[in-house]
Formats: sequence, structure tokens, C-alpha cells
Amino acid sequence: MTPPEHEAVVFDLGGVLLDWSPTHVLAPDDVVALDIDGVQRELDLGTPVEQVRARWRSAHPGRTATVDHYFDEWHRTVAGPIDDVVAILTDLRDRPVGLYALSNFSSELFRQARPRFAFLEWFDGIVISGDEGVVKPDTRIYEVLVDRFELTPSRTVFIDDRQDNVAAAREAGLVGVHFRSADTLRSELRALGLL
Repeated sequence: MTPPEHEAVVFDLGGVLLDWSPTHVLAPDDVVALDIDGVQRELDLGTPVEQVRARWRSAHPGRTATVDHYFDEWHRTVAGPIDDVVAILTDLRDRPVGLYALSNFSSELFRQARPRFAFLEWFDGIVISGDEGVVKPDTRIYEVLVDRFELTPSRTVFIDDRQDNVAAAREAGLVGVHFRSADTLRSELRALGLL
């Protein structure tokens, strides 16, 4: 029997399977003023949450209440699952393909969020940037994924909502799919013979 062309599908989490946004907690102006992208990068690199909070409180002495609100309510930045994509993940479970996740995520915050979503237990393996100290789109994190789970890059499909992360995955030899909508993703996975 000829083996399937693709042996694994790797999902990003936030923006693909999880409805994550800092604007679920903060006004858009606060997101910009407090450089929440910078906050998240520190968290995603594995810096302890309370250390990041303390640094951002010091950097924004006039907005410490807003900084504290963001950290205290961080769990609400993950509003819930993106159900149409979870349905695709459900369908893939019936296929002869490994399922993995690769996400920029704080180690501490991922441990808090994980019990909320049963489908996170469906994966054969998960790589979290905060555990590795390296974030997408650095190609080293894709190498961690491939090496740890003994994947063949050319037979591994990687799905992410950020084009720069998809481009880096392709640079690392993976088959990159830019997530735009569940319907488009389903069509692309069909074209790849996965659904």
C-alpha cells in the first residue's frame, strides 16, 4: 500500500483553533499604547508572567491599573474555540495522519488555558514557544517540532493565521497553509488529500 502523501498536520492555536485577541480585554487604543505585542512576545518567550507584569507596570507608571487589568483578566483574551476549525480537526482524527500543535504561547498561561479545551488533548504532540525559549517565525522552533516528533518536513502540513509564520515554516521545509477561514482551510486540506 502506498503511504499517504502527508504524515502530519500541525495547527497554530491562537487565531486558528482559539479565538484569541487582547481586544477581548482591552480597548484597541490601550493595546497600542501599552505595546501589548511586546508584552505577548516576552510571555511567549517564556518570561515568567509576574516578571513581565512588573516590568510593564514600571514602563507605564500612569497606567498600572490597565496593565493589571490585562494580566488579571488574561484568561478572557481566549474567548473560546473557533468551532468550524475544531470541526476540521475532528474530521482529521479519522484520517491516517498525525496531529500536532505549534504555538507562540506562555508556558504558564498555556497550562491555565489547556483544561478549558478538551480538543487540546487530541494532539499527538504540542510545542509551546514558552517552553522552548524561541518563537515563530524563528525557524528553530519548526526544527524543534520536526526533531522531537520525528516528522518529515515535506510531508508535514503547517497551518497558521500569520503569513510570516507560514513563510518561515516553508523555509524550514514544511508545507505551509495560510489560514484565512475555516471554509478555505477545508478546501485546501481537500486539495492536499487530507479530507
